[in-house]
Amino acid sequence: ELEINDYPQTARFKVTSRETIQGIEEWTKAAVITKGTYYPPGRNAPPGERKLYLHIEAETHEAMKAARKELKRVLQE
Repeated sequence: ELEINDYPQTARFKVTSRETIQGIEEWTKAAVITKGTYYPPGRNAPPGERKLYLHIEAETHEAMKAARKELKRVLQE
């Protein structure tokens, strides 16, 4: 998992775009699913809820690591 809630709006939009997700899924063979809810800076998620994050599923640990690394790279562009 990779929390993206506190990144700037442009980074969140880019990393969750269909084009970005499809490219990473094709390259790494990992599935990337957006989950959680966006909460503005300084606001905590209520009990039982989570801030916006990406859930990564893969058959191998290497594929999961590769997807996570690429997602982090996109966020920091």
